[in-house]
Order: sequence, then C-alpha cells, then structure tokens
Amino acid sequence: MKLSMKQISLREKIGSMLMFGFSGSRYSDNGVQEIIRDIQTYNLAGVILFGYNIISPKQLKDLTILLKKINTKLFVAVDQEGGVVQRLNAKKGFANTNSAKNIAENYTSEEAYKLYENMAIMLKDNGINFNFAPCVDIDGGSQCSVIGGLERSFGQDPNQVIEYSKQFINAHKKHNIISTLKHFPGHGFAQNDTHKGLTDTTDLANIDLELKPYSDLLPNSTNTAVMTAHIINRNLDENGYPATLSKKIITGILREALNFQGVVVTDALEMGAIRNYYFLEDVVYRSIDAGNDILVFTRNSASFINSEDNDSWEITPQKIVNIIEYGVLNGTISQGRVEESYSRIMQLKKLLEFNNAEIN
Repeated sequence: MKLSMKQISLREKIGSMLMFGFSGSRYSDNGVQEIIRDIQTYNLAGVILFGYNIISPKQLKDLTILLKKINTKLFVAVDQEGGVVQRLNAKKGFANTNSAKNIAENYTSEEAYKLYENMAIMLKDNGINFNFAPCVDIDGGSQCSVIGGLERSFGQDPNQVIEYSKQFINAHKKHNIISTLKHFPGHGFAQNDTHKGLTDTTDLANIDLELKPYSDLLPNSTNTAVMTAHIINRNLDENGYPATLSKKIITGILREALNFQGVVVTDALEMGAIRNYYFLEDVVYRSIDAGNDILVFTRNSASFINSEDNDSWEITPQKIVNIIEYGVLNGTISQGRVEESYSRIMQLKKLLEFNNAEIN
C-alpha cells in the first residue's frame, strides 16, 4: 500500500507566502513565543530579524536554531548589505563590512568577493539563509537620502553595479544563502523616502539604467529573489500605483519583459508610501495580484519613521492569512495565483542546504 503524502491546506499555502518580524531575542521572550506559535500554526515562509533581535553571536545562533527546530526549511532573513545597513555588526560581536560604495571604490572585484564570502560565512554560521541584499540601485546622488546618501549603491555606472553585485551573489551562493536584488524597478533616483511617504520618480528615474542590473544578473542567478520598491513611476504604470502594488510593473516588466520566474518579495508593507495611502486589505490583494510571492510585514516602526526606537505590532499572521483566504473564497484572488507563489517559494527552498545536524 502506498503511503500518501500529507496534503498541504490552502491556509498553509497562504502562510507560506508570509514573512514576519517579531519582538524579542530569547526563548523566554513573549515575542519569540508568539512567532514560534505562528510558524507552527500558519506555516510561515520565514522571519526577518532586526537589531533588537540580535544581541551577540551565541544568542543569535541559539535563536535561529530554535526557530529552525519548528521548521527546518524556514527562511531566516536579515538586511546585511554592509555600511549603515548591517544587523550583524561589530557592536554586537560580529565583523563589520564596508558600504557598497566604499567597496566599489576601494577594492577590486576579486577582493570584493572575498569580503562578501566572509559575510556569507558569518551569516551561515549564525543560522541566516536569506539576505535582503545586494542593493542594485544605481547611485543617483546624495539627493536620494536612503540610497546614495547612505552609500548603499555600488555606483553610477550600471556595469560597475553589475560586477560588484555579481561578487556578492556568487559569494552567497557558495554558502547556500539566498541573495535579493533590490529595489525593483529602481530606487536610486528617488528624492523622497518611501519609509515616510509618497515617492514619485516619474520625472526622475532613468529606467534604462536602472533595469540593466536586473536584465544582466537574473538570467544567471539561481539563488536570487527580487525585492520590490514602493516608488511611483507613471511612465511604467499610468495609474500611479507603487511598484509593489503594480501588476504592470511586477508582472508586465519583471515577469514578462525580463522573464523572471523566481520569487518576488515585497519591501516592508507597513512603510509610509503604502500604509499612508491604502487600506490593509487592498495592499494584500494588490500585492498578490501584482505578482509578488512573499509579503513582508516587519511589525517594526522603522518601516515608516526610519527609526528602530519604537515598534508597532498590530498586524498578525492570523489576520493576513484570513484576509487572503477570504479573498480566495470570494474570488478576489484566484487560488491558482496562490498555487503559483507556493510553487516558486518551494522551489527556492529546495536550493538551500539545510544543515539538520545543527538543530537536532
């Protein structure tokens, strides 16, 4: 008699499209207890870690081992670009990495590979398998406070951005860590901060330059996801939807024109550019319809005031799963669309080497 495979329910497939942040850093913390229950109950795709989740190397490894005991194929994600954006840093006992701009200006591509390999080893050793980096935005200058102003771009020349991003991606691939090209279709020329509110790049963007890293890097990168930007560009979507919510941009350009069939991850959906202008249900439905696979809810007020001093925890996995399930049942979202994302996410998880020995 054949043994039947466990059937994955609709709610579990929906849960696999969600990534959540949480409070706390140790097993005894309420926020950690809560996220453990949510992973178990809703089959979450993964979690994202912030500075307040990380105290030291030992504590971080204990935390990630704990989380992977719940689900060995859990995505454990972090923003680890280098420079000002690195959750694992010297203040907490880890090794610092220079900013993208500094590395591109002062290191050869071979030297950059070694630096990023050291980063990848550090992430792997501490149980992290999904890095929301590299930033492949073109440096549009310091007027873009959150990209050029923070030295997060590899440069103004797309070929230089491609070369150094390639080193980053390849170094992470060697150590079975997913990289994330961001922020699609380009954030480097934006003059406002999407954490805070509306950011319209219609008259500022240089789409030919900004899409080049994606068109060059994606065909040869099997271990990469793409993260969306919340920017508005009416030349790409005349209705003025932020890219994250735009089917014309995510499906029309990224999926169809650039032929990317991998996992697309939203930037934090609580950011001011989204939260200040749309109801939660609309954000969830539009994100999925646009072509995103993983919806990210950081539950971190940094998403909308650019500070980690205070946290906002009003959004729960249960609430989002219920919204999506209701959307499927009433026909707002097709079940096929959920199945499509589930398939992509499972395929990406197959690429990871999960070391079960460390979590026995």
